Amino acid sequence: MHLAFYRGEGDAITWAIRKLTGSPYSHVALMFSDGRTAECTGKPCWRSTGVRWRSERWDKRPDELTGDWDLVPVRATAAQERRVRSFVDAHLGQRFSWRGVLSFLAPRLTGRLEEVGASSQTGWICTTFAMAAMHSAGLLTDVPMNLCPGSLIEALDGAVAPRAAYSQAGLSGKASDALRQPQCVLA
Repeated sequence: MHLAFYRGEGDAITWAIRKLTGSPYSHVALMFSDGRTAECTGKPCWRSTGVRWRSERWDKRPDELTGDWDLVPVRATAAQERRVRSFVDAHLGQRFSWRGVLSFLAPRLTGRLEEVGASSQTGWICTTFAMAAMHSAGLLTDVPMNLCPGSLIEALDGAVAPRAAYSQAGLSGKASDALRQPQCVLA
């Protein structure tokens, strides 16, 4: 099982998230050992946003996956992976929270922190959904749910983040820097 972090070019929203958070990453998804992927996205796909299973499977082994995704392996037992899948299934169709995204972008635009988070009650953003799913199975419970993708991968030690991506974004690539001062935190 992996957390998959998106660093591709994407659209204007992807660019804004990367630019305003100072990170090469704009999205995170859950990648299961069979290649199925679940995510919470604000991008309409087949007329739906929010929590969904991606229609395509990633057929390649994680070490063969190239392109716009960086993978962070998560040590999970088969039972824990089933619990994460059950969490995804139980939350399918729940909405995406644009207010949640704004809660970590707003401080960069207005200089003040918004008192908005994201959850099953208010709608999810990619990171809060992915971490809630992990926490539901007792995985990564020491990692906060309220981080943007760039700060989340840093909190996970940025083990697979290529230094080139950090250089392009003007970041050091050191996990200890982000753990002391996260790039973005949801209120």
